[in-house]
Amino acid sequence: MCDGRVCGGDGCGGTCGDCPEEEVCDGGQCAPSSGLKCVPSVAISCGDTLAGETFLSADTTASVDTVNCSNALLDGPERAYSLAVQQGGLVTVSVDSPTNDVAGVYLLDAVEAACDTNACLTGGSDKVAYLAGENSQYTLLVEGMAGTQGTYDVSVSCCAPSCDGLEC
Repeated sequence: MCDGRVCGGDGCGGTCGDCPEEEVCDGGQCAPSSGLKCVPSVAISCGDTLAGETFLSADTTASVDTVNCSNALLDGPERAYSLAVQQGGLVTVSVDSPTNDVAGVYLLDAVEAACDTNACLTGGSDKVAYLAGENSQYTLLVEGMAGTQGTYDVSVSCCAPSCDGLEC
């Protein structure tokens, strides 16, 4: 499926072409690499809900084609968030799109690099859950469908274990 696309995935494991070295593939078109790197553009914390986020804004990129925790081809725009977890425990990230424009949500370990495609810890279609360590850093990647311009809400909840006063 390369109609109108000159680069990026074709949806079947192949490619529609590659860009010159100084450019990156952005939504199927080659574009200058400046400003198109997958970097966390929005800080998000436990308990936050960000409403009305939109794909194809100045904060989205299309530079991540695959992640190691999924076989899915990521051919849409993505938005990256930086997530800091102070207390260890269960972290659940939910993404809700009224127009079903979200292709997936992925949690990446952000210790080495913000969007290292080999640092994916878990992924899902609209929700991920992960046991986070104390004072850990993550990158949350919300992937849109190809050509998406829709909105979505992203929520992060954290449940820290509490054993105060308990012996067993």
